[in-house]
Amino acid sequence: MDHGISSMFNQPMVQQDWVISVKPAFLPIVTSISLLFISAVSLPSKSRSAIYFRLALLPFHLMLAYDICVNKNYSLGSAFRDSAFPTFAFLLFYRSLDFSILNLWDAEPAFHWIVPDHEPSAVTELKPKSSNDKPIIRWRKVPHPPLFSFDRMIWALDNLTLSRPGTPFLFPWKARALEWSQRALESPDTKFGVPEWPISPAIIQQLVHLGCHFYIRHLDIKSGQQIWDLPLFVQCALSFALERHWSLIRRERSPRPVSANCGERGGIMFGEDPSLDSPD
Repeated sequence: MDHGISSMFNQPMVQQDWVISVKPAFLPIVTSISLLFISAVSLPSKSRSAIYFRLALLPFHLMLAYDICVNKNYSLGSAFRDSAFPTFAFLLFYRSLDFSILNLWDAEPAFHWIVPDHEPSAVTELKPKSSNDKPIIRWRKVPHPPLFSFDRMIWALDNLTLSRPGTPFLFPWKARALEWSQRALESPDTKFGVPEWPISPAIIQQLVHLGCHFYIRHLDIKSGQQIWDLPLFVQCALSFALERHWSLIRRERSPRPVSANCGERGGIMFGEDPSLDSPD
């Protein structure tokens, strides 16, 4: 197996020669997302026909998720990055279970939108303790949009994509949120509209991510070596670097090459898969 030489640390670097094959996975992934979106659109309806419709879509979700998990024709270039396919398929199938089965016992199966209440009594002035005190804006719940309306489609997208308190990025001027965000939005200690990190800690955080990235890429490792064969300190440092590295990938939503592959026995094995070696 050929090794490149790192120009920064002058150490051997494992090359990734796997063929990237994402196009075959495009159709099942898009189909699964589309079916999940259709289920989300029907979620506010509690009629028997809507419930049976969501239950009828569940087997298709299962078949698509199973195909995305086990089909070896889908690849991002290495076994380590290929773990993104079963992870993504599990998330899609989990949401389909949430929409079709878990909500059967809920009195309100779908969260409502909340919007700012602009009535004069809705804004409570805080006692002036400092110059940074701001009024608390109260939010009120609104009914679900009608089925097959444009607002229902936007609500379905919000229900699928929102995972933390706040307003969505799509059409932000509508100033809407889901009702599970109400407590955080009305809290006097909320940082709504404020950057999550100040500029200095944000720069330090990105430098840590960059250092972890270079540490993984330029770690002096041998082909076929498992993580358990490395010294304990290197195991801990590599685990931390991989966690930081993948957290950055999740934020940027784009794959990055790393120098580690998943072994067949559940550990992390470095180097190429021997089954992909050429007969020469």
